[in-house]
Amino acid sequence: MKRRYSAQRIVQLAAASVQALLWPWLVVVLISVFAFTVAASSPFLQGTTWYSALQVGTSIWLLSFGAPMSVGGFTFALIPLTLTVIHFLVFYFCAKRAAVHLWSDVGITTICAIVVVTIIELLSSAGASRYIGTLGVALISVTAGACARLSFQRVEAGAHARSEGTFGGVHSFTEVSEVGEVRSDPGATDESPNTDSEDADSGALPGSRSSFLRWVSAQFAAMRTGLSDASTLMRPILTILVALSLLAVCVAVVVNLSTVRSIIQAYSTNAAGIALLVILQALWLPTLMVWALAYVLGAGFVVGAGTSFTPFGTVTMPLPALPVLGALPHPGSMWWIVMLIPLIMLVTGAIYGHRWRGFQNVYWAAAGLAGILALGGLVVSLLASGAIGPARLQQVGVSWWRLMIALIVGVGIPSVLGSLCRIHGGHVLRSVAHMGTRIRAWKPSSRPQKDENPDQTGTDQTDTTPLPQIQDAASVPSAEPGSAFDAGKSQESSQQ
Repeated sequence: MKRRYSAQRIVQLAAASVQALLWPWLVVVLISVFAFTVAASSPFLQGTTWYSALQVGTSIWLLSFGAPMSVGGFTFALIPLTLTVIHFLVFYFCAKRAAVHLWSDVGITTICAIVVVTIIELLSSAGASRYIGTLGVALISVTAGACARLSFQRVEAGAHARSEGTFGGVHSFTEVSEVGEVRSDPGATDESPNTDSEDADSGALPGSRSSFLRWVSAQFAAMRTGLSDASTLMRPILTILVALSLLAVCVAVVVNLSTVRSIIQAYSTNAAGIALLVILQALWLPTLMVWALAYVLGAGFVVGAGTSFTPFGTVTMPLPALPVLGALPHPGSMWWIVMLIPLIMLVTGAIYGHRWRGFQNVYWAAAGLAGILALGGLVVSLLASGAIGPARLQQVGVSWWRLMIALIVGVGIPSVLGSLCRIHGGHVLRSVAHMGTRIRAWKPSSRPQKDENPDQTGTDQTDTTPLPQIQDAASVPSAEPGSAFDAGKSQESSQQ
């Protein structure tokens, strides 16, 4: 059934796209104009007009969508990821406010965003690649709209579950096939028709077709559970990685603060100019965080052809005088830092491993976690790489395949091992403790046993009475008739 959109609904969706794009663009342009006003007396800005400041601001805004900008005859393509993240968040909240809950709503907002970006490019004549910027804004709009749609569906499912009195809105997974209905609810009865006769007619073994379908259904259910477990474990992992990356950047800036300060003072000495430089470089803060993460994991990064920054060694060459590049690592080896993240991930998996729902889903959870890490490493490495100048400065960023391998080996494997230790470590420890108890029970006691005499009280006393000596056989009296031995026997018989 096709949904008919009213004019009011279309205007509402279009307004959400326009607001999500115009507000960031307006802020960037105002900052660019303010920077031009502060540095208007600089000899480097002779002949620069207000319209040029508008073009520079628009080019930086389009650069956040991936469109390279042309500066002084060379191409600058390193994306300001801070502005990209701001665009995504603004798109997301505008889509939620507009109640985007259908794919058609996402399509309308994306089309409106593409139209707005195209109009701004044509009016400003910014020196950027238009088609790449249009593709970037379409990807951000679709991703933010899909996230808003998913959030809306979760809220709606939760409200529906509460209205029906169910717990958490969990329903039994049902898959309908040709042979009947297969239920994952253990309390449900199997009402599938008997297909033994059909299998016999078709030449197959009796029940083989239904057994195969049940096996496939069970594998899909295990895969869904495993992927859900992987996404659950990925949340604390992502939080820890972001925190460690930001901490590494802050430590690098603090350690090399003198170098960074000297470069900033070479450009400007007043407070306004320093503030503008700090704001401008903050636009690439997520890029620096990706570089720091790659460095700590051992993958490393490059800033120009022929350079290499890894914890196992650093190779440097002359670099542009940018304050942010003053915080790069100095030559030397810091191999020990590679062990930091695997140890933290091992502890993280042990802490959050109890959320996994079964050993049979561990393989799917591990595969899903590896896939998420590999895809995330590919995306962030591409976003954190790009040219910053001519010639050898065209090669700047992180190697995507090295970062993917480093994330799987340094993050994924320790997390899975920690989770397995949390799930099954208790059983192993209890088994070892039980085995030790049984071994101690089997071991004979080495302490001497005490003579339990009911007449003896107090402390233990040692009997010092000498033992009787063994006499010879000739001196032992014999039991003859009329002896004491016979008397004792007669006394016992009389008592009986």
